[in-house]
Amino acid sequence: MGWLSLNKIGSLQRLKITRLNREEILEFFGQQPKRNWIVALPELGKAESVVEEFTPTLGYCVLSQATLTLNPRFSAVIRGSELLLPPGIDLSTPKLVVSKPPLAGIHSQIADTVLVECSQPSPAIPKAIFVGSASPHNWFHWVVDTLPAVYSSSLLPRSLDEFPLLIPASILEKPDWVEILQMVSGNRKFLPLSDREYTRVEKLIWVLGPTTTEPAPLTGRGGKFMVEIEMIQEFADTLETELHARQARSDEPRPATRRLFLARSQTGLRNYNQEEILEVAREYGFEPFYFESLPLADAVEVMSRAEFIIGPHGAAWANTLFAKHAKGALIWTWDEAKYENWFHNVLAAREIPVDTIYTGSGSNSAHYRLSVPDFRDALKRMLAKHRP
Repeated sequence: MGWLSLNKIGSLQRLKITRLNREEILEFFGQQPKRNWIVALPELGKAESVVEEFTPTLGYCVLSQATLTLNPRFSAVIRGSELLLPPGIDLSTPKLVVSKPPLAGIHSQIADTVLVECSQPSPAIPKAIFVGSASPHNWFHWVVDTLPAVYSSSLLPRSLDEFPLLIPASILEKPDWVEILQMVSGNRKFLPLSDREYTRVEKLIWVLGPTTTEPAPLTGRGGKFMVEIEMIQEFADTLETELHARQARSDEPRPATRRLFLARSQTGLRNYNQEEILEVAREYGFEPFYFESLPLADAVEVMSRAEFIIGPHGAAWANTLFAKHAKGALIWTWDEAKYENWFHNVLAAREIPVDTIYTGSGSNSAHYRLSVPDFRDALKRMLAKHRP
């Protein structure tokens, strides 16, 4: 299920896992590129600059006769007998996701070789731009990974203006998501990228955006996520300016500054004692907001007025990319997530101090309970640190 077309009409290929050569990447910013990459480490409560020998590159490469499909786990392109991955810090061969049914047609991996079943549709697309990022259907990664990469494509040379963007087909079925895409893409045309078959492109521009899931080996500590703060701030400010301009043309009043509680619907994964915690939060002036049901335009407007933000581990923290005036944040998560620094990096990119409560052993799919006394104490400490 999900890969019937690949399994039935595809051909099995043996591909060598290869990192994209740094010499193939054309810098967006010439000889002095922006390289203000950071990794925020929750256990330290701060961000550190990435100053390793390898630093990710903001730029793009040009590939001929490339083949690709939507892979929600990692960004990759097939070129000849190679499965190309972005450049990385770790020079060893990464262990890729192999599942049943095969994700992206990847059946198995042995050392640096994978067996991939991919169709070869005809005719090929003459030209296109690829901004592959992990989990584009996930709200967090859509806002923090995919959209900033799409924005980066607006920096390509004018000679590439006629190149359309490959966008996941299901996203193009969402009018509100497409509207945001148009704002940050420079009004490029969009082409659907299928997750049911492979797409062949005669001339492909692969854009490397301002985020990466390559761990940064800072002094032996790891973070699963890094961000280039200048570019991602530029993206967020550009989108916020456009959305505010549209809001200014409406008759609706803008909301006052708020203390935000990132509430979650308690019908899915990671349910916890939210009502107990919310009752305490209300004592300190916090209002619940269910960002999962808000269009991005509304979420940006609310976040732009945030004074303090508190909430559990979850995708709603993506919206804090637009909370550049917030004074502080408080997040609660499980012990094993101390290296899952997705949310901490976004907050660090906006220079928002964050405190973290660990709720004990757990996982991404387990229910848990947050101690009410521990929450109250942490909340009081956070607010006390930022008194006028």
